[in-house]
Amino acid sequence: MIAGLVTPDEGLIQLGPKVLFDPKNKINLAPHLRKIGYVFQENRLFPHRSVKGNLLFGAPKGVNRAQRLAQVVELLGIEALLGRHPAGLSGGEKQRVSIGRALLSEPELLLMDEPLSSLDPARKAELLPYIEQIGQELGTPILYVTHDENEALRLAQARIHLISGRAVPPPSRPEPSKRHLRAL
Repeated sequence: MIAGLVTPDEGLIQLGPKVLFDPKNKINLAPHLRKIGYVFQENRLFPHRSVKGNLLFGAPKGVNRAQRLAQVVELLGIEALLGRHPAGLSGGEKQRVSIGRALLSEPELLLMDEPLSSLDPARKAELLPYIEQIGQELGTPILYVTHDENEALRLAQARIHLISGRAVPPPSRPEPSKRHLRAL
């Protein structure tokens, strides 16, 4: 709904001052006008393009395009992958390229829908630091959708728990007792 791929029945979707969806005022901005970078659960890379070609696919042409590419490539640690094609990449490498492509579209919001769910624990651990750096180094806000509570706790500044489409208070985590802290 936020990305504009599904139209809500009601409500208001706003990104800062920009209204993306408001049925009362007949506003429903097309997905390409919303300036939202989207990272899917499964990578959606073009198999016939190199990593560099995939990265640049959605990047606006302009003076700072090469500089932005270099920044994202360094941030995600994918310089050695630029000439390769998706078929020769690991799952974690493919997701880093997918994240890079979304970032190069110069989004006002990065929407990540279960980006690590298809990866094994080692690959998840490899990618989490990169995701943490995105907000810190690029200043791009992230809406991160996950069923993994540990990912949410590690990455989120704020959390919303949904049950059957309704926001509910997050479950409280018991504080460790002094006995447990001494054991650590």
